[in-house]
Amino acid sequence: MVNFIKVNYQKDSGYIYFFDITESKVVMQRFRDTRPIILNLSLDNYEDVYDSLEDEVASRLDATVVITLTDWAKKNSIYLKKESMTIDLSDF
Repeated sequence: MVNFIKVNYQKDSGYIYFFDITESKVVMQRFRDTRPIILNLSLDNYEDVYDSLEDEVASRLDATVVITLTDWAKKNSIYLKKESMTIDLSDF
């Protein structure tokens, strides 16, 4: 384990102080490592490609994408939720 040392030099007295700040660094890193992150993944032109395929091929493509993302999420301990949302821009 690496120790983190903070050095403080008092110019007027000439003293040099050494502080072991390893514990606070470790706590800060644990905090950074456990912060939740939200990712919105959008596959560009996916619907266009999906619509142009035969039904069987389109279903296999969709299953492959879902399986690949699910495996990646499980391997990295990530909660994954699929949502489809259509926005009607005529409401704006």
